[in-house]
Amino acid sequence: MNRPRNNLDALRLFAAMLVLVGHSYIFMGVTDPIFLAAVPLGPLGVSIFFVISGYLVSESWDRDPDAVRFLARRALRIVPGLAVCIFLTAFLLGPALTTLPLSAYFKHPTVWDYLYNIGLYISYSLPGVFEKNRIAHSVNGSLWSLPVEFLLYLVVALVGIYCGQVFGIPELDGAASVVIGAILGMVAVFLAYESKGLLIGESVNTDVKEDIRRIAEADTAIVRLGRLMTMHFGPHDVLLTMEIHFDPLLSADSVAAAIDRVEKAIRSVHPDVKHVFIEAQSLTSQGASNTDAA
Repeated sequence: MNRPRNNLDALRLFAAMLVLVGHSYIFMGVTDPIFLAAVPLGPLGVSIFFVISGYLVSESWDRDPDAVRFLARRALRIVPGLAVCIFLTAFLLGPALTTLPLSAYFKHPTVWDYLYNIGLYISYSLPGVFEKNRIAHSVNGSLWSLPVEFLLYLVVALVGIYCGQVFGIPELDGAASVVIGAILGMVAVFLAYESKGLLIGESVNTDVKEDIRRIAEADTAIVRLGRLMTMHFGPHDVLLTMEIHFDPLLSADSVAAAIDRVEKAIRSVHPDVKHVFIEAQSLTSQGASNTDAA
């Protein structure tokens, strides 16, 4: 079967190179270049992919405007390949690269949470995988684009179909095709920027951080709370590190008990905080530091 000569494959290759080059800068810890002083290379490449996909999906509807068959084609285009990717990543790549023993790896709930990606509920981390990389615990960060793309297909296509049938204006289907491409492009730029923050370890929001500080300072054993840092490993997987100054008159056992209380209090209110590391200053002076309360 002859394919139309529309150069979309060349555009896809160009977009893939933009994403590859743009993300390489991020993985080296520097800002990716700005194309024509307007948009970073990575988001630009993602936008091109979204626009092309939007127009091709609209053409697919025009060829066969049946909602059931349309959704079945969209699902068959995404789910089989995605399922293979997720299973190979979780059960082949993960076990090969994890720093954990295999028994501990497969018992970790994050492994099974990773399978939710097949249902477009995105999770990026696998236990012990890429934990020492510059962008730690990020496994296949590009998955974020799939639920966004699928949702926008549904929303814009359904609006176009509804308007075309209710108002009897078939041209609205064509207008919906144009809108699909435009919206996907704009949303791609925005979400690529936002997801990059999560991909490279975005902190929790200020309100959550202040609430964690309030919970810790409420413990009577704590004299002062120093620096407090957080980082997302995934949507529901947060690392918390705190510098805590305890009452110097407390014994080591009392400090350990206080650490346990603070950890439990924080996790009871913020269950997404899965990893807690506490630097206890009163213990540092006695030769113990960087106490891990996880």
